[in-house]
Amino acid sequence: MILVRLSGGMGNQMFQYATARRLAAVHDTVLKIDTSRLQHGAPRDTPRDYALGCFSISAEPASPSESDLCEKLRQQTASPFSRLLQKCGPFRTTKGMHYVRQQSSSFDPAILRLGDNVCLEGYWQSEKYFLDIRALLKKEFTLRPPLVGEDLHQAEKIQASTAVALHVRRGDYLTNPHAAVHHGICDRDYYDRAVHFMRDKIPTARLFIFSDEPQWIEKNMKYDLPTTYVSKTGMASDVRDLALMSMCRHHIIANSSFSWWGAWLGDNQEKIVIAPKRWFNDPNHDTTDLIPEGWLRL
Repeated sequence: MILVRLSGGMGNQMFQYATARRLAAVHDTVLKIDTSRLQHGAPRDTPRDYALGCFSISAEPASPSESDLCEKLRQQTASPFSRLLQKCGPFRTTKGMHYVRQQSSSFDPAILRLGDNVCLEGYWQSEKYFLDIRALLKKEFTLRPPLVGEDLHQAEKIQASTAVALHVRRGDYLTNPHAAVHHGICDRDYYDRAVHFMRDKIPTARLFIFSDEPQWIEKNMKYDLPTTYVSKTGMASDVRDLALMSMCRHHIIANSSFSWWGAWLGDNQEKIVIAPKRWFNDPNHDTTDLIPEGWLRL
């Protein structure tokens, strides 16, 4: 069994699932998802709901006893001495379950060599953890209910044009003090330079702008390109946005794992993906392995 503890929003949950799914696939074993920490994380974190239920994933929910076991392991490994031991290898219990907590934001190749019976906790924000199962993940990260109505109309417009997805993350990056300090939003200069680059490279480009604050974006971000501001349609709008972004041929992403996935899932073999150089406010936070090879950082 591979058990993954989820935290964060949809994009982060997708990173966590993808890394665990790769281990489960290699060992031909069951994958289980522990959602117990989503609503009971640190007080400074934005409360989150389970966001993967709309996808065709092949995981089972962890039982209460399995979630409790992982929590006990987390507590056991919380001391400085235990964390030092983890750097030498996975933490094992008498029941044979390994507990693996992410040690840094850099890619750790040792994770790919882990065996079965592992509880994973971390963000695992690098395609290097799961690139070899890309085809499987693209299949599993497809919507269970198909797009209908206005969403289907938007999909048809995207597929009929040289669509460039532009994502603006605001929301808790502004309203949550911790997120604002840790991330901060991408400034207008970044988007202006990215759009200018796309316009020069792709004269037929049409912008499709996605945001968690679409009304603000429509009032404040205007470009001399054909532009569609994608409005919200209800409770499923996040996963709808992700699906529509992945259909676009090119991408301008925010410092957000949500739009990272929108770009990564895209099928265009010649896609241009522009990402911000500054992903976190802390310049010492290593993001070398976060941005895939071939993506452009501005």
